[in-house]
Amino acid sequence: MALKTDVVRNILSNWGGFAINILIAMALSPFIVHTLGATVYGIWILIGSLTGYLSIFDLGVRTSLVKYISEYHAQKNFSALNEVYNTSMMVFLGIGALTLAVTLALPSLFPLLISEPSLAPEIIRDSIYIVGVNIALAFPLGVYGGLLSGFQRYDISNLIDIVSAILKAVATVLLLQRGGGLVALAMIALVATLLASLIRIIVVHRVCPELNWHLRLASRATLRKISSYGVFSFLVIIAGRIIFYTDSVVITTFLNVAAVAYFAVAANLIEYLRKLVKSMTTVFVPAISSYKATGQTDRLRQLLFHGSKYTLLLTLLAGMIMAAYSREFFTLWMGPEFGDRSATVLVILILPQMVALGMYNFGSVLYGIAKHRALAFASLVEAAANLLLSIVLIKKYGLIGVALGTALPQFVNYVIWLPVYTCRALAIPFGAYLRAAILPPFLAAIPLGVALLLMKSFLPVSSWSGLAVCATLGSAVFGLSSWRFLLRHDLHYFANSRIGAIFGRLGLQTKS
Repeated sequence: MALKTDVVRNILSNWGGFAINILIAMALSPFIVHTLGATVYGIWILIGSLTGYLSIFDLGVRTSLVKYISEYHAQKNFSALNEVYNTSMMVFLGIGALTLAVTLALPSLFPLLISEPSLAPEIIRDSIYIVGVNIALAFPLGVYGGLLSGFQRYDISNLIDIVSAILKAVATVLLLQRGGGLVALAMIALVATLLASLIRIIVVHRVCPELNWHLRLASRATLRKISSYGVFSFLVIIAGRIIFYTDSVVITTFLNVAAVAYFAVAANLIEYLRKLVKSMTTVFVPAISSYKATGQTDRLRQLLFHGSKYTLLLTLLAGMIMAAYSREFFTLWMGPEFGDRSATVLVILILPQMVALGMYNFGSVLYGIAKHRALAFASLVEAAANLLLSIVLIKKYGLIGVALGTALPQFVNYVIWLPVYTCRALAIPFGAYLRAAILPPFLAAIPLGVALLLMKSFLPVSSWSGLAVCATLGSAVFGLSSWRFLLRHDLHYFANSRIGAIFGRLGLQTKS
């Protein structure tokens, strides 16, 4: 049975957008860190962490928006679609106003975390205000991004993001070279948000001319529907903010703000890998909702099996190479001091992550079938364990303790609990899932592990070209073993796909 062409198109589009954005981020990171200095960069990360908590005001509305827009658009129920659109806009306008109010209080928290900041207080204050305004505006303006996702037009959304990222990169280099600092970085992000949102508004109305903006179309019944679905998404968002934004606060409190930079560059690589995986699994949510709305249960199960298999294949390749050459990579990329301090953090974070991220599509399935309540509570438990372990372990192990506090709970949640629960929700035998989706990627990874051990022993890396050669050799070995354990089998069914021109008529057509 074939995955729908628009799902494959969206995955490929997301990969393209991710590749360009990651290249820009990788190129900019050393420039920003060395231009600002580790301490000022740590303050910038801390500002991002504090303001990042503002996104909890989303209340799960965006995930509800994507789900119901995709359902109603598939059913061509434009009356209900407009009710969801206008109700979401009304909610987000209120949330944006609340976000602005809370932003005014955030600068007062900084003296509690940093006793003697290396920047003037007004610079920190202004940076926080600008970032807060950006987040506040992003709530109502983000509705149009949610609409594009619901319409399954990730290709358009990614193109807008790519252009925005390029312009932001150029502006960042120009302004920092001329002495700009945190305020300049905050202003660049704000202007980019406004321009990208303006383009999205124009595009959304062209993609769906039936869309009608009038707040009288908002309804209490639709608000209740959105809220009942979104409340558990809101809990997942809260858990995510604790997991992803609390580390920098813990490090600043128990160590110092400069240490945040060494942890952040390692965590950022994990974030890049997470975004790569999310670029695959995000497109599953509207597709799954569409399948459920139209009664295509078999397609939904196929999406789970093959999404897991190929996501895990990707994360094992990237994770094993990253873990093997973390020290060499950080030394070449950021300098020797980062090679010593950030490499161990990365290895601890990546080992469970490359398996956990392979299970990310389980969360998409639960969202798509509206059974994400258990995911919400499991995420809250993970977040609480993350925070507690990080505080306990940092006192003895420093940055390594924070990394362990993050990695262990996530492993339990995503690698052990989530797959079992999702298989039960879909009435799929867990053993069958393991044999079909998990075992083949791990068998393919064994030759890669042997190859990496041999290369580490006999091919020392001291340059980018050497690193590229080792990564290429490892990828080639993994490609051959992947062919042996799963691709050769699947290609027999891929041959008849409608989008096979991408790779010798290769789509994602799989055995039903």
